[in-house]
Amino acid sequence: MRTLLAGVALSTSVAIGASLAAELELRLLGTVLVDALVLAILLGIAVRALVPLPPQVDAGVDFAAKELLEIAVLLLGASVDLPALLRAGPALAAGIVLLVSLGL
Repeated sequence: MRTLLAGVALSTSVAIGASLAAELELRLLGTVLVDALVLAILLGIAVRALVPLPPQVDAGVDFAAKELLEIAVLLLGASVDLPALLRAGPALAAGIVLLVSLGL
């Protein structure tokens, strides 16, 4: 567990930085042009490309990129409002179920 801490802390810092950047974007522009998730991906790419990272962060970053990301996607999917989805149309709901099933 201790070997994961540095990388998870780095990943958390990138996520917090992206969230703050998205909030700043909203306050300055009145709208979100680039979502916090996209900003996190871009910031993560920039950090990985521009900053020489010690090997101690590798295990934690890999853990955050795989296991934690899967949990986040699961929680995001669980927050989908089923009645609102069905109001959007049964064909849309069926298409989503089909694509998710194919993706698994």
